[in-house]
Amino acid sequence: MSQFSAMFRSSSRCISAGVTTLASTLAASSAIALDDSDETKLSIIPPPSASTDNLTKNRVLSVANDQSRYNFPLSQKFSPRVPFPQWDKDWDEDRVEEIRSHSGEKASVVNNNVTKHIILIRHGQYDESSHLDEERILTPLGRRQAKVTGERIKKMIESCICERRGDLKSADNDNKVEDCSNNSGDGDVNSNCRVDIRHLRVSDMTRAKETAEIIREVLAANGGKIPELEVDEDLNEGRPAHVIPGGEKSRPRMSVESIERDSPRIERAFRRYFHRDVKIIKDDEDDDSNDDENTAAVSQEIAIVNVDPADIGSGESAPTATDPKEKKRRRKPKPSHQFEIIVCHGNVIRYMFLRALQLPPEAWLRLCTFNCSLTYFVVRPTGSVSCRSMGDVGHLEPEETTFSMHHGFNW
Repeated sequence: MSQFSAMFRSSSRCISAGVTTLASTLAASSAIALDDSDETKLSIIPPPSASTDNLTKNRVLSVANDQSRYNFPLSQKFSPRVPFPQWDKDWDEDRVEEIRSHSGEKASVVNNNVTKHIILIRHGQYDESSHLDEERILTPLGRRQAKVTGERIKKMIESCICERRGDLKSADNDNKVEDCSNNSGDGDVNSNCRVDIRHLRVSDMTRAKETAEIIREVLAANGGKIPELEVDEDLNEGRPAHVIPGGEKSRPRMSVESIERDSPRIERAFRRYFHRDVKIIKDDEDDDSNDDENTAAVSQEIAIVNVDPADIGSGESAPTATDPKEKKRRRKPKPSHQFEIIVCHGNVIRYMFLRALQLPPEAWLRLCTFNCSLTYFVVRPTGSVSCRSMGDVGHLEPEETTFSMHHGFNW
């Protein structure tokens, strides 16, 4: 019996040593945190030494347990700068600083007081019979989906314009909202208001570019001033992150290689387009530096016209264009709204949805984006981000609704 006990104790020590060695190996090879930047930063936990305390040992074993949960290296697991579910209030500071740095050392970032409306659109249904991108063109139904989607976006923007015109009219006790859809004017959805389509972006894949062209044609009907398409290869379809639950146990190597290729690119696109709208001002820049004498005189006239009648005769002079308070008032931009339309792909949209809301990107396959569905975000000047819709297909009839080659909802 004593011989058996000695053998058992010896085996237990071997097993314990083996677990510690395995944990150390996994920690050293896999505990790599993906920083919230375009580059991967290594954060390797060293193997425990003889003097390592229990807390460190438990941490190493915890890493080993974490690794055992996933069928992919921890180096490819997204690690947020602020732990989930906390909100990172400075989530876009890297991008804002990048914008500032491109303008030179002596420059300041000023909040442009713009509310950004970002509408992500998945392309229409396309022919999947070929592996060549140029042959993967929209089906007749896909073209119809794109046209209906363009009409839907046009109505959304027109309604926004109508509401703001209504706000202006309310000052005259007239709360009637103008019907832009029946406007017999030039059809310019950007006119007479502080709402505009700033960008119309699209991936470099055929099905997305065809979809974007059709949408643009609808928006530009009747002479509307719509920007040209801006093609960005970083918006191309790809595999943005690993999948939890899942992990593609049958193809782990292929999954790892795909993410090494696609994830940094898609993350780069997210950072490029999701951030507060800011204005860069040179520190030595004077808003009135280009004003000539006539402009200064006109500014003074305006100031005099707008002076409070109660101040006339009180000895107070009207504010001038050179008055510091007046300059500050003129420098502050008025609140406005900008629309950015991005036509891209299902995986990219799902990834951006989770990143924008600061949720784990590995959940992307739990979401579903139908062809020509709308995912609508609002980024406020304060940095708050809200999603008004995800994968919305309310503008499509049931018979027009598809997920790739699947029709309707019964699949």
